[in-house]
Amino acid sequence: MNIFFSETWDIDLHPKYIDKHKEKSVNEKIAFINLLWKIPEELVWPFSKNYMAYEKREDLESKFVKLIDVLEVSFQAFFHKHLYQDWTEEYFISKKEKYFNEFPELKYIYNYILDYNIKNNYFKD
Repeated sequence: MNIFFSETWDIDLHPKYIDKHKEKSVNEKIAFINLLWKIPEELVWPFSKNYMAYEKREDLESKFVKLIDVLEVSFQAFFHKHLYQDWTEEYFISKKEKYFNEFPELKYIYNYILDYNIKNNYFKD
């Protein structure tokens, strides 16, 4: 979640940083706990409940929020081609397509991004 970037920063999308992505996930959980100490007490439970729903992705709303996160990064990459410098088309598909399963009516956005990346040589062969 973007709210934790001030403590966890973002990690390069490059496939070689997969271990750093796992580490970031742990750091985000720690940042979440630290944040709970900084917000008003009456917000701790609602915020915790929503955060846990997002993390578990058990309901449609949390799955949609994750999809928006995925889309945000994908659209940012339109202006930062180097973010996909060592991605293959297969790697892109493995990382992005699954988030559209619950929202087939939005699959055209995924297809547009994938087609754009292919046509503009974003992936290595």
